[in-house]
Amino acid sequence: MLTNFGVRTTNIMNEILDSNPRANIYWHEYFVNIPNIEEAGTLESEKIYDLIYFARISKEKGVEDFIKLTGRLCKQYPNLKTVIIGGANESYIKKLKKLAIDNQCSSAIDFQGFLPTQNDVYHILKKSKICVLPTYNDIIPGTIIESMFRKIAVVSYETGGIPDINRDEENILLSKQGDLDSLLSNIQSLLDSSEKRIEMANRAYNYAVKRWSNVKAMHDIVNAYKNIIKDEINK
Repeated sequence: MLTNFGVRTTNIMNEILDSNPRANIYWHEYFVNIPNIEEAGTLESEKIYDLIYFARISKEKGVEDFIKLTGRLCKQYPNLKTVIIGGANESYIKKLKKLAIDNQCSSAIDFQGFLPTQNDVYHILKKSKICVLPTYNDIIPGTIIESMFRKIAVVSYETGGIPDINRDEENILLSKQGDLDSLLSNIQSLLDSSEKRIEMANRAYNYAVKRWSNVKAMHDIVNAYKNIIKDEINK
């Protein structure tokens, strides 16, 4: 049985210890794409989209919930503009566009499809107010990390390791999986207050800078291997 495990979230640690109570746990982050400081933040006047979804286009990642939310929000915000970025097969995109029509929000959603480069995605992300990722199956999605680094407020579900981000303070707004009413309320609170939106985005950015340091991640991984080798030698 394996004895040494690297983890970055509480839920993964608990799953390992449940099946192997004697496991040695080593905490370390993954390496992430950290932007230059000038890439983070955009003036409110330059925002084009109210909401952005960028991830794999699938029901598990929450794209259908995103469309249903857009439909409900359009009743309160007639000029709402949202964007969906990501790849999927043509038949599923057709299904999603039909879902948008059924929810009376097709004109509010810009289906961008799969974009060639990350920079193309980040260019649109900077021009968006809120990242919404109602994912049902994740650890800590890159979508959330990238949004935090770019000072974009985030709304998501309490999935996998995502709640760890709010362990010490509320850095992103979370709802129970499938609770569209709560998700809707969280989005409305940010749409209705640019001050709250900016405050949360800045707090999330500060958290991201502290947690996801590639230099620290490297040192933590190296130290984990050193300790493992030392333990093996001393056996």
